[in-house]
Amino acid sequence: MFSTRLLVQTTAMRVAFWVWAGLAAWSGRPAHADRPDKLIAELEREVSLCKADDVRHCAPAARLAKIFSKELAHAMADRGCAAGNQESCAVRSELPPTAAELRVQLDRARALCQSEAEGCLRVAALYQQGAAEILKDATEEEWFDKACRVDPTGEGCLDAAKQYVQTFGRRMDGPLVIKWIVSAMAPLNAACDRDDQAACYRLGAALDFPLVAADHTQFRPDQPRAMALWRKACKSGHARSCQKTILHTTNQAEGLSLLIQECARDSVVTGWTCEQLGLRRVLGKLETPVDISAGLGNLERACAVGEPDACLTAADIHGGKYDRRHDRKKQQRLLDRMCSLVGPMSERCAAAKTRH
Repeated sequence: MFSTRLLVQTTAMRVAFWVWAGLAAWSGRPAHADRPDKLIAELEREVSLCKADDVRHCAPAARLAKIFSKELAHAMADRGCAAGNQESCAVRSELPPTAAELRVQLDRARALCQSEAEGCLRVAALYQQGAAEILKDATEEEWFDKACRVDPTGEGCLDAAKQYVQTFGRRMDGPLVIKWIVSAMAPLNAACDRDDQAACYRLGAALDFPLVAADHTQFRPDQPRAMALWRKACKSGHARSCQKTILHTTNQAEGLSLLIQECARDSVVTGWTCEQLGLRRVLGKLETPVDISAGLGNLERACAVGEPDACLTAADIHGGKYDRRHDRKKQQRLLDRMCSLVGPMSERCAAAKTRH
């Protein structure tokens, strides 16, 4: 029998469901409005079993509850996670923060924003999780603008523009983005002239900034100059610049040469370059001769340094997908590695294990 508190919660959830179903129907999204009682009954059952200390049901209860009640979803995930159920812990990490957690995160981010752009951008990001209800004295755009102002290197302005465009897409304020890009140019250009290769990389990113809709009177993208900056920084050993050169070059031989170079050395792009090189060799892409054994070696290196998709492709090869080799032990080792990277209770891990 449900407690009085649970009865109140589920009654509130029924009301919330009908509001949610009506809004979903109005917006054209499927809301399972033809079977609300079945969904509520399933939720009540999972919640009841979780409360009865059958922690296997806490994660399903949390997933269902987050449709209706963030607080109940957190309570179910916390209960299961505290009892050692890893699936509940994984669900808990995916839930949006509670109001109390959000306030703590905001306080930390605002304190950091006094001196670092990263803090200001964290505050802006938290608007997507309900911060607007707490921060009534400033708009989201103002925090992006502060990120630009607080960083004299120009990097804060560029990061603000990038995050702002990712957040708002076609709803963005084009002139505002251009203002941040233009503000970034002078300090980045000066630092690049002093042979700061990271600044040259960032200056190239500014020159190649993707504007969806904006007034271009103050700013003109210049990809040829961006490529020249990336090539120069790459020759000096700046890995991210090599990655940009690979992505944008139309010379396939240059791209292949840089992939081989960057996969062979340890850097922040080792995993990405080894995975791309491996895929080229396995599939014979972009004028690269097919060499499954060499490609497999590249993919296994990418897997070892943290690229889960490379683990999966390498597992496919050991499973006989691209040639006749079969090595069940190596395939399982690669799948285990992939699951350790994405989370053993994640949907990606479950899908990979089912597929193999």
